[in-house]
Amino acid sequence: MDMAEISHGHPIFDFLSTYYDLVFSGKTVGRDHPEITKKYFGLEVPELRKLWDITLRCYFRGLTDEEADYINETMDMLTGMKIILFPVLHPNFSQEKLDAWIRLGREHFLSHISELPERLKRFDEIYERSGL
Repeated sequence: MDMAEISHGHPIFDFLSTYYDLVFSGKTVGRDHPEITKKYFGLEVPELRKLWDITLRCYFRGLTDEEADYINETMDMLTGMKIILFPVLHPNFSQEKLDAWIRLGREHFLSHISELPERLKRFDEIYERSGL
């Protein structure tokens, strides 16, 4: 886990990298190359997903299934924001890889950008209700 800046700023940023590693990577690299996920994390894709679900339920006390789904959908959208930056951060990758990142970013972030302000308000409500 990348925890260098944990607890600084909006709490959703504490989850973004973790969600990317434990869930989103399993939907992308892990789907096509589960052996890479296993080598990198030491766990299979379903185990990573289970670890994310446990983390989410421990962090947000009293989280309903509907709220968990809502947070997961929101995190999926925000992960696109992170992916859009990959070509800038990793310009030496192949053009095919850079194009794939841009395509994923558009699909997961840009196509949902108008929904995000309301989603973040609801995320804040769930967070505050958790007593954190």
